[in-house]
Amino acid sequence: MSTHLDIWLKRPNKIYREGDIVSGVLRIQQHGELRHEGISLTMFGEVTLDSNPKPIQLAFSLVDVCRTGKIPSGLTEIPFEIPLVAYRNRKIYETYHGVYVNIRYKLKCDIKRGFLGKNECKEMEFIVELPKRPVDRAATDAKPLDVVISPSTLRSLSGIPNFKIDLHLDSIVCKLDKPLTGYLVFQKETLVLRSVELQLVRVEACTNTKQEADRTEIQTVQIIDGNIPDNLSIPIYMPFPKLFSCPTILTTNFSVEFEVNFVITFKNQHLVNENISITLIRE
Repeated sequence: MSTHLDIWLKRPNKIYREGDIVSGVLRIQQHGELRHEGISLTMFGEVTLDSNPKPIQLAFSLVDVCRTGKIPSGLTEIPFEIPLVAYRNRKIYETYHGVYVNIRYKLKCDIKRGFLGKNECKEMEFIVELPKRPVDRAATDAKPLDVVISPSTLRSLSGIPNFKIDLHLDSIVCKLDKPLTGYLVFQKETLVLRSVELQLVRVEACTNTKQEADRTEIQTVQIIDGNIPDNLSIPIYMPFPKLFSCPTILTTNFSVEFEVNFVITFKNQHLVNENISITLIRE
């Protein structure tokens, strides 16, 4: 006798918001009759921190899908509905897969088999996205940024031919459903350009400890490969990846922030690195 348990959601993209009803069906493929002592479904969301083995509970719901009974041989589908609600008035955050901070929401189905039987269990992750919270509108307005990079602005470079890089970002307050955009303009004089890369970096910290924030790379986009003429405007375009980016979070227990690094390499091995902090929001 074998049992195959699966959880199917009605929404193919598996994206939900706080207050939504998460609905779908439990699919049980059974070879032979299965006696059970109840089927339950648990919805939970939690933050796991690398520095703390105990997760922070964000959301929790429990429903009894079926009482004690029998599941016949073949395929059985049991519909379910479970609310996505915060746990004890705590704040819900978006799904985020990081290195030192992770925020995940899951459904767990349990089929209780009694004292002598082995319980059947199935977990499935779904995605939570949140609309913009009511905050100061000035904090979410577009904030263009213009930066001039030259040997005089870089402490680590000296004794090299003069150059100038005009960097423009359309906004350092970025909407997750829209790409980071802007442009670069070079005046290299005698220097020969090798490449320009744009890195998206996560900055994670457990703020309830004295540990410093950890920076890790999420993705890298190559903007330029090889030398280019001076005064040519090079566009910047970088979408934000799902799951690995989320609205900027600052709490008393942990924080998740983001930066972009422009890594500019010249043929003579000189390396220029410009780091810019950005704020991610969702509307």
